Amino acid sequence: MTGMRFFHEEGIILRKKPLREKDELVILLSLHHGKMVLMCFGSRDPKSRKAGALELANSVVFQVREGSDNRNSLDQVKLLKSRGFSYVDSSHQDLEHYYRAMEILKLTDAMLEESQSVQSVYYNLNVALDNVREDAIVVVYWIRLLNDLGYLPDWKLCCSCHVVLAEADEMLFSTENKGFAHRHCCQVGGNILLKQVDITLVKVMRYCQSVGMDDALRVTVDRTVLADIKGILESLEIH
Repeated sequence: MTGMRFFHEEGIILRKKPLREKDELVILLSLHHGKMVLMCFGSRDPKSRKAGALELANSVVFQVREGSDNRNSLDQVKLLKSRGFSYVDSSHQDLEHYYRAMEILKLTDAMLEESQSVQSVYYNLNVALDNVREDAIVVVYWIRLLNDLGYLPDWKLCCSCHVVLAEADEMLFSTENKGFAHRHCCQVGGNILLKQVDITLVKVMRYCQSVGMDDALRVTVDRTVLADIKGILESLEIH
């Protein structure tokens, strides 16, 4: 026990993986240490005081015990904010909110490496989970996440010739370069094309990339446009 170290953190529960009868791995996005994978002993025991706090999407404060084998464990945990996704009823609206929250958690978990820390991602994840009633929340968060992690080019510029794209230009989306391009640039460069894109879709995607989560959520976007944007994001296959 000599020399054992502890530290305190704040985080959001992304995922859990059962281990043995009463233990589990808990994957969190923390405020200061990025994505963390922690061993949690006894938390699957029905009598455990940790169980309620460790529901998916909850915000918690916790104490980490640093292990000698480089596998840290979650020693103590206290609930900061319950988002109630473990108690979803059968109503269509509640299920839709639940699925949005789970998709947001899955995206975050898939795109971040262990110990990778980006402060804006932590802030945006909190905003996203608090706004799952918004139709656009998954698309807005997804774009912000990709941008903050450095996966996207500047969508104001043609991803091939790097000239500013005008609204009057005929544009296509290149899945290879993850951006918009003039039609003639795509034909010359041999890019893998998704499709010709509507200017409304382009405007929404550019706006979401250039502003914060709060401002992006103030814009009302038709569900058809949101579905088209989601299709583009899925085509990028970044995970």
